[in-house]
Amino acid sequence: MNEYIAGFLSGIVNVFVGYPFDTIKVKMQTQKLSIGQIKVEGIGSLYKGVAVPLTTVPIQNSLVFGSYCWARKMYNKELGFVEHFICGGFAGFVYSYISCPTELIKIKAQTSLGKVTNIFSHTLSIYSQTLRMNGLKGLYVGWRATVCREISGFGIQFATYEYMKKQFQPDITLIQNMFCGGMSGVVSWIANYPIDTIKNITQHSETRICYSDTIKQTIKNKQLFRGIAPCLLRVAIVDSLAFPTYEVIVKILSNKI
Repeated sequence: MNEYIAGFLSGIVNVFVGYPFDTIKVKMQTQKLSIGQIKVEGIGSLYKGVAVPLTTVPIQNSLVFGSYCWARKMYNKELGFVEHFICGGFAGFVYSYISCPTELIKIKAQTSLGKVTNIFSHTLSIYSQTLRMNGLKGLYVGWRATVCREISGFGIQFATYEYMKKQFQPDITLIQNMFCGGMSGVVSWIANYPIDTIKNITQHSETRICYSDTIKQTIKNKQLFRGIAPCLLRVAIVDSLAFPTYEVIVKILSNKI
């Protein structure tokens, strides 16, 4: 239970620190973003759709860390890189069933044009419209790309994080822990960014398009890595805080501090 609580609280840190960077990334992946557009819509536009992750990411984060720790306990031995990857991949698979619909609504909110006076009612209207037009299956557009990204992404991230931590053992400092968290996120996103781009373009589209056409068009337009700079900046900052936050809270709850 401690892992779930710690994951929930680290998820709150994730949202508040990283959301504006995520909005810039999504806009660059799916649209032509300009500084002028941000000036017209206001800085607040970078928080369009934040109602979705604000209410779901802490729960999702709790599920990821909890699932990862549950899978890790299934091994009655010291885990290596491959085992950590499998445990992280399992957590990503579980996570994908929640992340797909929440990210679809978030992306549609982030890429909507004009100023938004109430981010919560704006997000709710997009959710209602999606359900009304396409039903429940409309919330799972892009699920196959989502599950591929989550399994690979969390598998690489947890395995890399644990591997890097081992290099600083037995007396790892907070700064070293932050470095491991940030770098594991960067490595994971570099490896999975093209999948994320395909997923976001698919979920952003108002018409159903097959993955092969999306991939061909994305490669042709040289979009696979568009927006990666704000993405890597976000994960370097967010994960350098989220992982140490998680570990400190687990220790506090376990009365180890």
